[in-house]
Amino acid sequence: MPKRSRPINSVSINNLWMHRHLVLIWFTRVSLRLFLNIDLPSSLTVNDLREIYERISHFINDERDRLTKRNKDICQIITLPLTGNDPRDKFNVCTALKMLGDRIINSKIEHLKLPPALSFEFAEFTRSFMGPWRRKRDIVIVDSDVFSLAIIGAYVSHAYTKRERPGKEEHCYIFIDTPLPSLDKMFSLNQFGKTIARQILDQGDGSINSVIVGIASKLSIDRNIMEEVLKDRQSLLSVLRITRTGNKVLLKAYDLIEIRDLARTIRRLRLGFPLLNLIIRYPNKNEVKRDQRLARYRRYIESVAMNVLKYHWLGDPVYLYDILRPLYVDSIKESINIRLGDKADEVIDGLLKSVIT
Repeated sequence: MPKRSRPINSVSINNLWMHRHLVLIWFTRVSLRLFLNIDLPSSLTVNDLREIYERISHFINDERDRLTKRNKDICQIITLPLTGNDPRDKFNVCTALKMLGDRIINSKIEHLKLPPALSFEFAEFTRSFMGPWRRKRDIVIVDSDVFSLAIIGAYVSHAYTKRERPGKEEHCYIFIDTPLPSLDKMFSLNQFGKTIARQILDQGDGSINSVIVGIASKLSIDRNIMEEVLKDRQSLLSVLRITRTGNKVLLKAYDLIEIRDLARTIRRLRLGFPLLNLIIRYPNKNEVKRDQRLARYRRYIESVAMNVLKYHWLGDPVYLYDILRPLYVDSIKESINIRLGDKADEVIDGLLKSVIT
């Protein structure tokens, strides 16, 4: 019987769609959307790979220059939580770019055992036939070009690493997948999303509701983005959180939200400007500890975000009035004035007018 040229359970550039629900492919798709502006293809030509290689090269060179000024080496940065069994030297963007270059220049494709950091979803898939003596990472093989794109996708979507206690950390990745013809616009919007996620979820210990509403508000006030978003195509916000505890990597949460209609609702209510200005000044944990007035400001943002979402989902105006009522409480107005300074009156008026009218 002839020997198989490649494993049955192999993830390649030609079968990405078959494995689209895996985190590995989520990261790969981020690279394809942000550097080539395409969705998961049935196959990629050499020219496609060459184009994405060149764009990633420019990006990494720009990042290297930016990080060098901060005394950081991009080749030493790893944005995925690794276990002791993961080959650390393969998880940085410099090695990933080299592997991708080998694929294009030398037609060299490595078949890699899927490492633990990217194989935590395979337990159910492999448990039924692999037996107790085999490891799941020995069952599934990934081609080096797919692996390279995944490592680069993890780098560009990484929002923060939160170290909760010794031996435990949370990594958050965010991707705003909206139909924009400009790659620069897509990059800029995704940078904003990562900044907001870092500020709220990591530094502020806030909720994902405020992240969602902040990003939708950003979309709603950008006319060029909204023109593209409203062409009856989905705009999806993905927030992926992975935790590492000791030597185990686990998927903590995966939130997928359609934000086109939410942005449209915020735009119709003319809430984009006041909401965005509230949320981008989200206080961090230390600021809240030092000043209880900022704790009230934080609670008000969380209440506003939840009520905006409830109104969007249920259409009941009572949730809009729940945004408005606290603005007549002196302590809430005081906290907004302290945090927003000269913009406070404009933001409060914007909230009141949008709801009342």
